[in-house]
Amino acid sequence: MRFGISVPNFRGPASLETFNHVARRGEEAGFDDIWIGDHIVMPKKTDVEHPYFGTNQWGSDYRPGSWSGDIPVYEPFTLMGYLAGITERVGIGIGTLVVPIRNPVETAKMLATVDVLSGGRIILGVGVGWLKEEFAALGVPWEQRGRRTDEYLALMQELWRNPEPEFSGQFYDLPDGIWFEPRPAAGSIPIWVGGNSPAALRRAARIGDGWYGVDVDPSGVRTIKDELTHLMDQNDRDSSGFICSVRVDVEIKDRPGVKPAEGPAEKVAEAIREYEAAGLTHFQMATSPRLSTDGILEQIDRFCEQVEPLLE
Repeated sequence: MRFGISVPNFRGPASLETFNHVARRGEEAGFDDIWIGDHIVMPKKTDVEHPYFGTNQWGSDYRPGSWSGDIPVYEPFTLMGYLAGITERVGIGIGTLVVPIRNPVETAKMLATVDVLSGGRIILGVGVGWLKEEFAALGVPWEQRGRRTDEYLALMQELWRNPEPEFSGQFYDLPDGIWFEPRPAAGSIPIWVGGNSPAALRRAARIGDGWYGVDVDPSGVRTIKDELTHLMDQNDRDSSGFICSVRVDVEIKDRPGVKPAEGPAEKVAEAIREYEAAGLTHFQMATSPRLSTDGILEQIDRFCEQVEPLLE
């Protein structure tokens, strides 16, 4: 089992202090990778229900509503470069990049650049997006965003893998005679397809190096892992090295919480063992947005000191 830690770059404690301390502490603590999210703008109000949290069984507060104007939203590519500069070993993931809202050639260039500068440490989680107002603010059509995502990912992989790329699609035609350098350190960048929907699972099975879920309990992971194995067989793909990852809310505290990894260290460790038995190969630890920077650091310390020894 590999372990990641979220570094919040919007809402809650998103700040330079958090980036510096959480990224460095995560690397020092031995986490395999650190993770940020993706938004460019947030609407004052939305009627769209969050695809993961709005109806989950734990009564999350991510329902349609409004955000205050003082919520910071840090641009992810710039931040990935910064995190690469203040760390040395740890992988740097984005979960998940809203693929269809950006120019795919520019996106491929920024990711390839930060991958080379970081020594090949980038992991790309991808999704189609859920905030219609964000698409409108960027002048990107909301319709057919799934097809646009598939095409943009195919184009990005062509740019990364072929020194003389060629591409013609429904939404983008690459002109002849284009050079694309630098290319990623390993020749491409691993893509983990985010999302719990049937469409996301089909996309992961077709093109993904992994699948990235949010707030899925161990029984859900087992079901999704079985479906992914079936879908990969249909696509004549070997599923043996495929990454199965979930972003899990973790809060180590004296009293049990309602989520699988909320409560005493023993409960959190048992939840991780259940996730691993269900087929999870990567566990991303996320913390509550109500926590301060010091609160996140305390959770990292408690995880390393109280939970990890129970997993040995």
